[in-house]
Amino acid sequence: MQEWSRLLLMSLYNVSINLKGLKYISESPGFIPLLWWLLSDPDAEVCLHALRLVQSVVLEPEVFSKSASEFQSSLPLKRILAMAKSRNPHLQTVAQELLEDLRALERDV
Repeated sequence: MQEWSRLLLMSLYNVSINLKGLKYISESPGFIPLLWWLLSDPDAEVCLHALRLVQSVVLEPEVFSKSASEFQSSLPLKRILAMAKSRNPHLQTVAQELLEDLRALERDV
């Protein structure tokens, strides 16, 4: 089952690289709760791909502005902080980058 999750997340990430694709998937009902649920997965690779998707949304102002309030009210910050201290170097790096991106957004507000 986790293999399907990884493949699906890799596909979604590839779609998210394109602005139209990112807009499309981010407007899907339940997209943000799904991301938060995937971040709770015990598989580090699933979490890594979910973090990358979250980062795609955060780094695209046009998309993020539409979902900023939902992100801020439901962001699993403790989980992301824990991943930033992970022994998995890839997971740790992406989680730290995401935290930096989120801090930069707070400074800009």
